[in-house]
Amino acid sequence: MPCGKLVLTHIQKIGPPQSQLLTKTPSRSRTSILCNCSTDYSLREQYRDPWNEVRLGKLLQDRDTLAFTV
Repeated sequence: MPCGKLVLTHIQKIGPPQSQLLTKTPSRSRTSILCNCSTDYSLREQYRDPWNEVRLGKLLQDRDTLAFTV
């Protein structure tokens, strides 16, 4: 095998063929989460920084985690 090049000799099929896959519209895969920070003190504390502003990094991290589970 040449250095730095990958040679594929066998490709294994995983899962059903494309013709058998179900189509899923975006509206069927939509997920919503309501974070009521105005009444839940512990949740509000998780998303606020020392200057009483939103911790954007934490918000994006949780959004990415949700996207992974969908």
